[in-house]
Amino acid sequence: LSARLFFGFFFVGILSAVFSFGLLGADRAATAHTNGSVVIDHVVLRSPDIDRTLAALADAGLELRRLREVPDSTMHQAFFRIGEVILEVVGEPGRHDAAPSSLWGLVCTVADEGAASAALGNSLGAWRAAVQTGRRIATVRRSAGLSTAVALMTR
Repeated sequence: LSARLFFGFFFVGILSAVFSFGLLGADRAATAHTNGSVVIDHVVLRSPDIDRTLAALADAGLELRRLREVPDSTMHQAFFRIGEVILEVVGEPGRHDAAPSSLWGLVCTVADEGAASAALGNSLGAWRAAVQTGRRIATVRRSAGLSTAVALMTR
């Protein structure tokens, strides 16, 4: 079994287990977290070799839904749907580093932008238009003490 296939099966297996146990997605009752989050919208994976990562995910049976260039950057974003959650892979095409991909961020959907802002106070950055039409996004600041980037998004 190639490393590429192993990575793909391992990653998809982990996500499948999470969905099967109802930890993510629409099957879980929408019980809000104290920050107002009701569901995970998408998980962001940073890849040092996006070509390798996309090939591994394709080998594992995931269908690439969208690929876009990040404006004013050399980075690309690739999107996959796994159940109700989006997997976003970010990387620079043509870069081939042997390091593994890693979790870069998590985006949760909130029911109420104002309530989320009130709950997080200065730990939440300003709300701005999201790439997704009609939605808004705000980033939890590093000063909140999180080791992984987290953002909140409206429905």
